[in-house]
Amino acid sequence: ARTGKCGRKRVLTTRQSRLLIRDSVRDPSISAREIQQKDGGACQQLSVRTLRRYLLRAGRFAYRPRRSPNLTKVQKRNRLIWAREHHDWTAEQWKDVVFTDECCLELNCGKKPQYVRRFKGESISLKHTLPFRPFL
Repeated sequence: ARTGKCGRKRVLTTRQSRLLIRDSVRDPSISAREIQQKDGGACQQLSVRTLRRYLLRAGRFAYRPRRSPNLTKVQKRNRLIWAREHHDWTAEQWKDVVFTDECCLELNCGKKPQYVRRFKGESISLKHTLPFRPFL
């Protein structure tokens, strides 16, 4: 924390920096450039680098998004039922099962976030993941 009147004054007020962090929490995949280009914000006068520094000072670090399968509720339920049915199988029973690698090819999927911002130690939610569709 600053004491006295030393150093350069902050560009954003406390309220403006709280709004910046709130935008980052609401949409973790929004980049500093997108925040800067939002219309009507005080962040337009800042450089992207300064915005990143404000986010880092607040503890909003950039991480690569986790990849998670984009499954429907029915698919999730069926997978859970299958797992419960085969929970007690022995190693002998599993020897008769052949597993294959799942491969996914996506074309024209639109914009994917390079990074997502979250606090260190914050639990990963759906907003912090990049869904993909596995073959089923």
